[in-house]
Amino acid sequence: MRKTGARRQTELMRQALNVAAGEIAEPTQFTPMLRDLFGLSQGQADLAVLLSRGMTREGAGAHLGLSANQTKAALKSIFESCGVASAVDLARIVSEVSALEGLATACHVALKSSGEATEPLRLVPRRRGEGAIAVVDYGPPGARPVLIFHGGSSGRTQFRGFIGALQTAGRRPISIERSGFGLSSFVAGDPVATAVQDIADVLDALGIGRAPAIALSTFAAVVACAAQNAGRVTGGVIINPDPPTVIDPSVGHRLLNYMKILMGAYPDLGARFIRLLYRRATSASIARSFRSVAKGSPSDEALFDAPDCLADFERGARQAAVGERGVINEMRALIHGPQPDPVAESSAWTILFGAQDRTLDVPYGQAHWREKLPSARVEVIANGGHWLHASHPALVAAALLRQTRTSPT
Repeated sequence: MRKTGARRQTELMRQALNVAAGEIAEPTQFTPMLRDLFGLSQGQADLAVLLSRGMTREGAGAHLGLSANQTKAALKSIFESCGVASAVDLARIVSEVSALEGLATACHVALKSSGEATEPLRLVPRRRGEGAIAVVDYGPPGARPVLIFHGGSSGRTQFRGFIGALQTAGRRPISIERSGFGLSSFVAGDPVATAVQDIADVLDALGIGRAPAIALSTFAAVVACAAQNAGRVTGGVIINPDPPTVIDPSVGHRLLNYMKILMGAYPDLGARFIRLLYRRATSASIARSFRSVAKGSPSDEALFDAPDCLADFERGARQAAVGERGVINEMRALIHGPQPDPVAESSAWTILFGAQDRTLDVPYGQAHWREKLPSARVEVIANGGHWLHASHPALVAAALLRQTRTSPT
């Protein structure tokens, strides 16, 4: 339990089943299924769900406005109806029902084949007691670490060619999944503060003092700067960070631009739209989305003609979609702030832009980030697009090595 961040056996059971189930999206409403299957009342179903998520009996009862005696009586009835003898067994049943509901409502389910490569996954407990952080430490253990901060529509899974290029350059890539993505437990509140604390927890768990980072999006760039100010990141490479605001919706990717505008003007409606997109996602629709973003960039378009690359990107997208809350929380935070705090030594960063990136206004992005990180090295890759780390992995690895050699940090 200490190694996984689970506070109670019930939470450990739920984590284990979530990992085994392959990250099925968490249902928004499945207490009706519990009521129908086991004859529970609405209150009993709510109590069962709270217990399965790691709450104590006293805490769950108090949350529902029940006295200690009422909670005890309700639990006795729930155990009898479900045919279990403990809260741990109840958590198992509730998690299995949750997974079944997720499968039943999913438009597409991809089962992992026995020959598919597995990730060196680790769950690091949060020291403040709010679940765990999913980490992929690709190794090798003796190499110099580099942290990878994923984009806003992906998760911990990284393109294998990118990881291979970093390893060839003598690096140990460590991909940290942020709050509410994939298997990382969601923490409400400021997502930047949560991410910085998560980075500290992961580095301490791995016995690493600080390390450079590769940030793969605007929000990842904000996190990287904040982590540098906290003394845990030493600089590195930022790839295609766009400004959080939209000046002209006709410049860049129209759907992405209008999603930003919608989230800014009508955050609740925007959140519902994002949930709808993720809930209705299939392998075909995910592939179409990637190809839509890649259109106009030959280097990006070539990525999605390779089945292995497309599979890696799809898996990352599904990790972002699992909880949805991480994506929504970060989009809201970006639109209403935060901006990077002043960085004491912004020359520790190289910012790479793909000239063919059709998702953003590249000149506007350059101007925005030159203002935020005035001493950073900015490079525009003429034949690069949105996914420079995948299309030009050796170039990114070289930029990292050059930056870490010259950085005063």
